[in-house]
This record gives sequence, C-alpha cells and structure tokens, in this order.
Amino acid sequence: MILSKNNKNPRKSVQIIQSKRVVKMSKDVQVKNFRITFLRKPLKTKVKYEVDVRALTKDNALEQAYSRIGSKHKAPRQLLHVKSIKEISDDEIKDNILKEITSNDDVEIH
Repeated sequence: MILSKNNKNPRKSVQIIQSKRVVKMSKDVQVKNFRITFLRKPLKTKVKYEVDVRALTKDNALEQAYSRIGSKHKAPRQLLHVKSIKEISDDEIKDNILKEITSNDDVEIH
C-alpha cells in the first residue's frame, strides 16, 4: 500500500490510485476467454482443476481462477501450481454460463 507524506490515511490513497487506473482504461476493450489448468499437490494424490474465465489479460484471468478455486474447493494458493494458461475460442468454452454470455450480445449485467 502506498502512502504519501501528506496523506496518512491509507484508504484515501488507495482510492486515488484505483481511480487513476480506471481513467487510463480504453473504451474499446477486447475481452478474451482463457482456460487455466492447475495441479494441486497434497500429500497422497494430485488433483487437476480446469477453469474457464473471461478476462482482459492473462494476469486478470489467473487471479480470477485462483479466487474461484480457492472459494469453491478451499484450495490454498501455495498448493496450486499453474500447468497451462491458454486463450480459447468461444466454441471451446465448457462452462454453460460463459457460453451464454459469449453467444448473446444482449446480456445485461446489473
């Protein structure tokens, strides 16, 4: 967290930084589909996870995938190892909700 000399409240400085990032984003942003494969190595067996994610960059997709697997399977990030990250087409998506979002242009998120 970045604190300036004059501003000792970390919450205000974070809000300023986040608002600058929003301003720098372009209006015509291309959203891509990614498939991320993880291996979890517990003591006895390896477990493989595949996650389909829509994101702007590979870094954003990786963060979403870590969050989704951690909340759904209670897998800590230290035990998850990224096997592959690849960009996929709309036809290759396995998740039904993501298929609906990519195929329908009239979807509104509130």
